[in-house]
Amino acid sequence: LQQYIIATVYPFLASLFLQTLKPEHEQDQGYISSAKEKWLTLLAPTLTGFLGGQPFFMGNAISSIDFLIAKPLNNAKSLDLLEQFPDLDALFMRVSCMPSFAIAYDMEERTKD
Repeated sequence: LQQYIIATVYPFLASLFLQTLKPEHEQDQGYISSAKEKWLTLLAPTLTGFLGGQPFFMGNAISSIDFLIAKPLNNAKSLDLLEQFPDLDALFMRVSCMPSFAIAYDMEERTKD
């Protein structure tokens, strides 16, 4: 799982996110469209399978894997790509509500809804 996140998910979502930060006329819309489709049909379902309905990847307790996936999930959330995956969205919300997440990403602490 760790290698899948490091070698596949992290660079994939980083690349997609960075592409969307470009001025609109410089964005590769074909790449963005195909990357979003790949996320929706392959990467996110694979991560959901690894999660297996548990609150965290390793069960009931948070682990380094959950912190590792937080950044890519943050990118996915900003691109509106988590709503179709409630288990991943819930995991991201659990991790992003932690004070350490707010410190790491220099943002105000989120509260649980």
